[in-house]
Amino acid sequence: MEQIKAGDEKAFRSLFDCYFTPLTLFAERFTNDNEAAIDIVQTLFVSLYENRNSLNIRNVKSFLYQSVKNRCINEIKRRKYTETSIDDILSVDNEAEDDIEDAIAYSELKAQLAQALSTLQPQCQKIFELSRFDGFSNDEIADQLNLSKRTVETQISKALKQLRSLLGDLFASILILCGFYF
Repeated sequence: MEQIKAGDEKAFRSLFDCYFTPLTLFAERFTNDNEAAIDIVQTLFVSLYENRNSLNIRNVKSFLYQSVKNRCINEIKRRKYTETSIDDILSVDNEAEDDIEDAIAYSELKAQLAQALSTLQPQCQKIFELSRFDGFSNDEIADQLNLSKRTVETQISKALKQLRSLLGDLFASILILCGFYF
C-alpha cells in the first residue's frame, strides 16, 4: 500500500491483477449479475487509486472484500428499492453479513478453478465446460462438436486428470463448494 500511495502504478496493477477476478466472483454471488459485479469491482479500484494518498489500510484483502460487499449491498438495495419493501433489503444485508466468509472462500476457489481451466487445451476446455457447466451429455457434445463420443470421453478424462494435478488438495473443495460432479 505504501508503494501505491507513492503512485507506483506497477504495484497498483499487481494488486488489481491479484484481486480483480476473485472480487468479481465474490460480487457476482451477491448480485447474480456478472456485469454489475465487474462494474462494482472496477469502480472500487478506480476509487482506491483516486484516493490512494488518503487511505490507511492495514489488511488489504479484508478492506477489498468488505468494500465490495458494501458496494454489493448498496447495489442490491438500489435494485430492491423499486421492487420490494425495506424489510427485504435489511434481510439481504443480514444474509450477506452471515455468509461473507463462505462467499470469500467460494469466490477464491472459483477463481482458482478458472485459472486451472485456462491451462487446458481449447478443445479440451470447451468439452469440459459443456459437460460440467452446461450439463450436456457426452453424446450431445459429440453431436454438437462433430466428434466421436470416445473423443469427448477422453477429453473429459484428460481435463479431470489435469485439474486434479493442478488443484491438488483444493480439487475436493471445489467439487463440494462449486457443485460439480466428477
